[in-house]
Amino acid sequence: MRSRQFAYMLTVLVGLALATTVARADKHQPTEGQPLLLEDHMGEMNRALRRLKRLLADPEKTEESLVLVATIQQHALPAKAMVPTMAQDVEPAKRKAFVTAYRRQMIGLVQALLTLEDQLLSGQGQLALETYGNIRRIQKEGHHSFRKKEE
Repeated sequence: MRSRQFAYMLTVLVGLALATTVARADKHQPTEGQPLLLEDHMGEMNRALRRLKRLLADPEKTEESLVLVATIQQHALPAKAMVPTMAQDVEPAKRKAFVTAYRRQMIGLVQALLTLEDQLLSGQGQLALETYGNIRRIQKEGHHSFRKKEE
């Protein structure tokens, strides 16, 4: 039963991620029909994660939290399939392993986001806060391992 719910949710999320276009106000402004860049997806996830932290502390804001979790999921799925720009700086012999490690990290993030959603739906606020901390840890590790250092 749980696997059927997971499969259904994943199908819905993939459909939403593919159908959603996000208007952006920062340096990269995608034009009509132009796909979002990895940085765009990551930026949207980061903005939603910052807002989510404030909402998770308030049990009355569960619905708003769920909307933000869905937004993060909608950006995480296409980002998972992309290749970090840092990959071009990796030796060709190690590039496949680098990209595989990135995808595995993103899979872990998506799994944690689904767990967070399930905990919110089940009213498990304390567990949701712990999972949020795990998501931020995954984010920090991912940025350290797969993001070019700012010069």
